[in-house]
Amino acid sequence: RRLKDLSVKKVTEALIRRQDPTVDIVAVFVGSAQGDVQPITEYLSAEGLDYFLSTPPSRRTKVGMLQTFIHPKGTSNFIIRVSWTPEECTMNSCININRLADPDLEVQERAATNDEKHCVLIPMSGNVLAKQLERLCDTIAEHLHLASQQQYKVSSMVINFKIDNEDRVWLLWCEQLEVQDEMGNKLPRAVLAPEEDEPVPKDAPRRKGTGRRDESGVTFDDRSPGRSKSRRRSPPSEPEMVDDDDDDFFSAHASNM
Repeated sequence: RRLKDLSVKKVTEALIRRQDPTVDIVAVFVGSAQGDVQPITEYLSAEGLDYFLSTPPSRRTKVGMLQTFIHPKGTSNFIIRVSWTPEECTMNSCININRLADPDLEVQERAATNDEKHCVLIPMSGNVLAKQLERLCDTIAEHLHLASQQQYKVSSMVINFKIDNEDRVWLLWCEQLEVQDEMGNKLPRAVLAPEEDEPVPKDAPRRKGTGRRDESGVTFDDRSPGRSKSRRRSPPSEPEMVDDDDDDFFSAHASNM
C-alpha cells in the first residue's frame, strides 16, 4: 500500500473493523527479537493499539507483524498450532483457560496462548478439523513448490490457525518455515529478527512519524543450518499437556471445535 495509507488513523480503522463488541481486544502483534526461542505475541486493546502505533519501536517490537484479532469460537481464546512435514502432521489446540471477556483480568492473561500459567495444550488427531488443517498445509506446501517453479520444496513448517464463531478457518501466521532445493540442500533459515548491529538501509521506507520499517523485516541467517525444528524444542513456558479425550474440558473452553 501507499505510504499515505499508513497513518495511525487508517491503520487503526483497518484493524478494528472486525472488532467484537463484547471483547476489548482489537489487534495482535507477532514479532521476534534476536535470541528469542518463541515469537512475541502481544494482544492490544484499542488504547493499546493507539499507543503501539504512536510510539517508536523497542528492540522487541521493531520487527514483526500486526494483524486484526480474530474472535475465537467459544468463550476462551485459542489457536491451533500445526507442525507439518511431508511425512507427518501433528497439531495441538493451545487454549487459554480464562474467559476472553473477563473484566477482572489483564488482556494478556485472558488472551495469551503460550503461557504456562494460563494455558493448556490439547493434542488433536483423527477428527474432521484435523484432517482439514492437514489438507490445508499440504496445499500451502504445494503452492510454494509451484510458485518457485518447482525448484524448492517445504521440508517443515509450523503454522497457527484459529476457528471463529462461524466455523471459518483462519490462517494467523507461520511460526517456522524450512525449505530445501531438489537436491535436498536447505535454504538459509528465514527469521523475523535481524542482527542487533545490522544497519537499516537508508532507502528503507518508514511510516511517517513512527520510525517503523514498512517492509516485512524478514532476513536470512545461514549461520545455524542444523538448528533443530521449533516443534522439537522445549520452550521455558510450555503449557500443560491435556489428554485429548478430556471432552468436558474442551467443551467448556472451546465450544466443541
